[in-house]
Amino acid sequence: MPPPIDATPANVDWLGVAHSPAEGTPRIASLVPSLTELLFALALGPCVVARTGFCVHPKPDIVRVPKIGGTKDPDLVRLAALAPTHLIVNVDENRRETVEAARRFVPNVIVTHPADPIDNGRLFALFGAIFNREREAAALRLAFDAALNDLDAATAGLHRESVLYLIWRKPWMTVIRLALDAAFNDLDAAFAAQARGGGHTRYLHQRNAGTRGTRYCPDAIDAALSGADR
Repeated sequence: MPPPIDATPANVDWLGVAHSPAEGTPRIASLVPSLTELLFALALGPCVVARTGFCVHPKPDIVRVPKIGGTKDPDLVRLAALAPTHLIVNVDENRRETVEAARRFVPNVIVTHPADPIDNGRLFALFGAIFNREREAAALRLAFDAALNDLDAATAGLHRESVLYLIWRKPWMTVIRLALDAAFNDLDAAFAAQARGGGHTRYLHQRNAGTRGTRYCPDAIDAALSGADR
């Protein structure tokens, strides 16, 4: 008989599912680059059996993990062949139909949706509880909280600037919080911006075109030229 489900908050993912602690050595597949890196930070690297081509850290350890395609279009046949016991997914990063298809052969699907830096603590606790890494998760939480406090102290007296941070290039993408009626105007690159408001999430798309309404004028624009080796 499997152990009873631990219904404490630490075991509950963002879909509200309470997960049992993993028995034996888990076989973890991750479709989320940042969470793949988190698994390694929690000393779970040897348990990771599948990743996307966008999961490129930590190097060189990540190189040994088989790639199964992208975050939006993983090869489910190859994923099934790797026989994962757990699949890590994200509400924004992965398609619902992909996740539902994977549920047919992956016993445990862990859904995440962190929306704020402080949500990292919940992620650490969730993975720690499921994969029996509570000590590592607690240590990581302490280090993260200390770094966050240091950041707050270092920036407390600084003038706040709005920054448009672009990634990926094809298309350019960013994640920023805007007023519901905010719009984008006269940007030379294509990008998608995720805006929060009214208890829901929406996506704004703009490509080389003027938009009526409020003009978004950041104080600075930065770009991360990162890619993948799918």
